[in-house]
Amino acid sequence: MSDMHYNIEDPGPAMSEAPTDTVSVPTAMPGTSARGFEIDMYSVNDTTAYTVNQPPPLQPRHRLPCGQRVSKKCLILFSSFLALGGIVLGIGYAIGKNASVPTVVQQISPNITEVNDTNVELPDISGDLNDDEDDDPVPEIEATPTRYESIRNNISPLIDGQVLDEPNSPQSRALRWIVYDDDMQLDPKSDNLKQRYILSTFYFSTDTNSWSDDDGWIGDESECKWKGVTCNQFDAVSELKITANGISGVIPDEIGELQSLERLDLWQNAFTGPIPDTIGKLIFLKKLYLNDNQLTGSIPKSFGDLVALENMSLKNNMLSGVIPAEIENLKLLSRFIISNNDISGTIPTQIGEMSSLSVLMIENNQIYGTIPDEIENLGLLVDVRMEQNRLSGDLPDGLWTLDQLDDLYLDGNLFTGTISTKIAGLTKIGYLYLNDNKFDGTVPTEIATLQSLVSLTLHDNDIKGAIPDALCDSSVLEHLSADCTAQKLYVDALAVLIVNSFEFNINIKIQ
Repeated sequence: MSDMHYNIEDPGPAMSEAPTDTVSVPTAMPGTSARGFEIDMYSVNDTTAYTVNQPPPLQPRHRLPCGQRVSKKCLILFSSFLALGGIVLGIGYAIGKNASVPTVVQQISPNITEVNDTNVELPDISGDLNDDEDDDPVPEIEATPTRYESIRNNISPLIDGQVLDEPNSPQSRALRWIVYDDDMQLDPKSDNLKQRYILSTFYFSTDTNSWSDDDGWIGDESECKWKGVTCNQFDAVSELKITANGISGVIPDEIGELQSLERLDLWQNAFTGPIPDTIGKLIFLKKLYLNDNQLTGSIPKSFGDLVALENMSLKNNMLSGVIPAEIENLKLLSRFIISNNDISGTIPTQIGEMSSLSVLMIENNQIYGTIPDEIENLGLLVDVRMEQNRLSGDLPDGLWTLDQLDDLYLDGNLFTGTISTKIAGLTKIGYLYLNDNKFDGTVPTEIATLQSLVSLTLHDNDIKGAIPDALCDSSVLEHLSADCTAQKLYVDALAVLIVNSFEFNINIKIQ
């Protein structure tokens, strides 16, 4: 390339003078030089010349940080950080899913090889991650309990867990029904879930085919609407009354967990097995009727904890054992009925603490011993039935002070001694049965003062003497049965005496 001479001068207001400086520049660079000079071509005296306007001196270049100046390298570096962040997130997700770290890296890293059309070589981190395998293992996230587990945990305090593991147990059947088949699908933490489970267990503890009427039971409505179930204003079961329904089976322990129960009435069914001790936990229970079943075992001592109990009937079962001394705690109990069982032992002296007692029925058992003197403390007694036991000894004087007494049945025992003249204290007595004992002496004349006496039996004793005239002249007495010598009372061979249009059966013992 040949050099040409150019006139170079600083641009000014006039271009007529010839330039004073000359430089040599390549001919191939008209317009703009590599250094940014502006070159203009013009002609002076038929000579081609160029003017070169030199720009201001270049200032030093200052690089801006990536946050203020965007360049390709910054984009590449930023994208690399994003890629690495994605890898870390992927690894964390893989750990949570129990996936192996190398696999996650292999799945993610091959796809991140190019950013903005520029190859970026990613660091190999798989080796570092594999090195972490020697560290403590990452703990597994605890699984959320299933509905079955949640409900089981909720009811587990009510029952031995081993029973729940028996597939055919009433408890297990009730649990499965609650979890899988109950249309209500109660929340595991529902306040009503426990009582629904308890009633379901009660149902499955019986022969479900034996129920004459099981309307609503194990149905899709609230348990408060099941037959015989009553709930209070808080939807807690307050009464369970299923009587004369033909139900056979056992009464489960869970029944004692119905904490608001005030009445348990299951009489005249076919329940078998023992009375659950857990009934003693029903501290609000007022009425307990389990009579006319086939229950066995003894009267639970825990009944002494039923401090609110007012009425209890266990008659007509096959109970054995003794009357627990703990009954002394039943200060509100009015009716204590255990007739027609096989209960033995003595009448506990603690009975005198049952100050509200009005009905005491213990007849047709194997009870022996004497009537305790403490009976005189039971001034509200109206009906006392102790017949057909093995009671013995003299009758306590305190017995004759019970001026509210209407019925006194002591027949069929081994009582001895005489009939006290204090019998006149029974001012309201209507039915007095003293037959089939070992009483001796005579019939006291004071017995004729009993103006309410309707029926009197004295036969099959060792009583001697005559029936008082006043007794025979009574306008109230309807029935008299006695062994006596016929001194003033003469009747025919049939021993039938008609007095005041009433028939008296007199068994006369001639001496």
